[in-house]
Amino acid sequence: MSRNIKTIADVVRWRLCTGCGACAPVCPVQNIRLVDVPTEGIRPRIEDPLRCGSCTACLEVCPGYELDYSAHRSRPGIVPELAPAFGPVLDIWEGHARDPAIRYAGSSGGALTALGLYGLEQLGMHGVLHIGADPADPVRNRTGLSRTREELMAKTGSRYAPASACDSLHLIEAAPAPCVFVGQPAEVAALQKARRLRPLLDQRVGLMLSFFCAGSPSTQGTVDLLKTLGIDAAQLGSLRYRGNSWPGSFAATLKGRTDPAQRLSYRESWAFLQRYRPYGAHLWPDDTGEAADISCGDPWYEDPKAGAIGSSLVVARTEAGRRAVRGAMAAGYLDLTPAEPWKLVKSQENLTRKRRAIAGRRLAFRAFGLPLTRLKGFPLVRLWLGLPPRDQFKSVFGTARRILQRKYYRATFDSPPRRTALGGLLVRREVWTVSLRAMLIGLLAAGSLGFAGIRGLYPFLAITSRVPADVLVVDGWLPTYALAQAAAEYQRGHYRTVLAVRGVYPFDSADLDRPIDDYVADILVRHGVPRERLSSVLFPGLQRDRTYYSALAVRQWFRERRLPLRALNLATAAGHARRSRLLYRDAFGSGVAIGVIGLPDPNYDGRHWWRSSEGVREILFEAVAYVYVRLLFSPLHSPRGYSTSTPTS
Repeated sequence: MSRNIKTIADVVRWRLCTGCGACAPVCPVQNIRLVDVPTEGIRPRIEDPLRCGSCTACLEVCPGYELDYSAHRSRPGIVPELAPAFGPVLDIWEGHARDPAIRYAGSSGGALTALGLYGLEQLGMHGVLHIGADPADPVRNRTGLSRTREELMAKTGSRYAPASACDSLHLIEAAPAPCVFVGQPAEVAALQKARRLRPLLDQRVGLMLSFFCAGSPSTQGTVDLLKTLGIDAAQLGSLRYRGNSWPGSFAATLKGRTDPAQRLSYRESWAFLQRYRPYGAHLWPDDTGEAADISCGDPWYEDPKAGAIGSSLVVARTEAGRRAVRGAMAAGYLDLTPAEPWKLVKSQENLTRKRRAIAGRRLAFRAFGLPLTRLKGFPLVRLWLGLPPRDQFKSVFGTARRILQRKYYRATFDSPPRRTALGGLLVRREVWTVSLRAMLIGLLAAGSLGFAGIRGLYPFLAITSRVPADVLVVDGWLPTYALAQAAAEYQRGHYRTVLAVRGVYPFDSADLDRPIDDYVADILVRHGVPRERLSSVLFPGLQRDRTYYSALAVRQWFRERRLPLRALNLATAAGHARRSRLLYRDAFGSGVAIGVIGLPDPNYDGRHWWRSSEGVREILFEAVAYVYVRLLFSPLHSPRGYSTSTPTS
């Protein structure tokens, strides 16, 4: 199946449909029918594709196909610090409907209902086009044109189920005077596009109102929630999701009853329902109604109090919206006071967090070669770059994981017929292969991870992690500069015993059975370690596992002298430090605390070890050796015999 968007059916197949319903009324041949897909939402179906011809009216109004908000950013007088996350904002107020009944019934203060009533009674609007519960089936919604206060009141309260306010745009076109439109952000965006296509509709839209919305859950969400409450949807008389206090409650009332059979708090019901939002909602960039004249939302900057009556944050986005709000205040429909921008930001942190992640999610979809909404005028990349690296990673690779787990790489709903040949002996199937874009992204990701690994390798290996101890063990194979650093460590600490441990090979002149004038001990003494506190621990030189045998030699040294040992610090080469600590812990067990001091090599800069041959040689060798110890090395519990030397004094 082609992944190019050519028809409204392609928008649906690739999960880009927002369910606004605008495509149905603008179809010149009424060839689109809206259906409620229980697990997705309201979606258009083309009745007869052959009747479409070259017509693209449905795509021209579809916000899931293309969305251009470039003009919004250039409006004069907008609040600049809010524009990236909230679009054009001219003024912000906080308050509620002055009518107590409207305020109580509304989800958050009844501001939208009050503005609609103001439009009807004071601005000469013919009606208010908005959605409400379907009286015949309260689980579902129905669009209507309210012309009285009573009709407006019957549709108060949020509806967390699929709705398509644009499915009845013909009612606005047929009206004798302008109307108020109330819809979700995607519906207002679709209306704005439809107004450019249909001049009469443009003339009949008097005011566009919207509300903050993270996306509508599917019908299946409400049905499943009712089931968990033991309610049969067929027996439902009425259903409210919010309202009648703030933030209100989910209240299901059975037929013939007046009191709800079950209630859930808003937080409980939304926590359940939000999981049923289609994934397209997580890619939709406008959750605050940027295309509207006015948008409203809950003041979540403070927690709701029990029995509270709601208030709204009211945002004017256009001059027409600003005039309407001020007029409604002057006429006694709204009781508002100016609100600081931080209240808007604090109230909608979840929506802002989602918007900042969208660019990363879209990147994952592009990596799979999947279609996306064409967006203009959204600073999504800039917002995404402002995220912490961990959140950037999650937005990309978390989305990629969901694409694979939920099979978003496959089109949904209508599947193409399977093609066969030679009487069914041959079957044509779609074959997936890696695109050039995916390979480039993979190379970029691998390069980024590789570079991060290179930079982090030295700090990982070259650790210094001391423990409280009075014993300092010094690796005897260290060069002079490192032994000098070990002596300095002795002087900084409170060590009573210093052990210089090294293997003795045939070419050495040392004898394991008698005191020696050890050159390592001489260097340490020369740099300030008292000879009376210094002992040499020698063991037979081996070609492999020398660090582990040196640890066994130190352990044996203490056992032969029956000296208690609770902790020690080991001074060794920086790149060798982590591996040495691991091997010493294996040798001594959990009864002895092992600390380590990584002594840096002055011949190269550890932060840029890859810039010198010494650094590359040491760090790469130690990295391989550390992996060997972690995966392949097995501690020897009965090692070959060895003895240790006496003190050097």
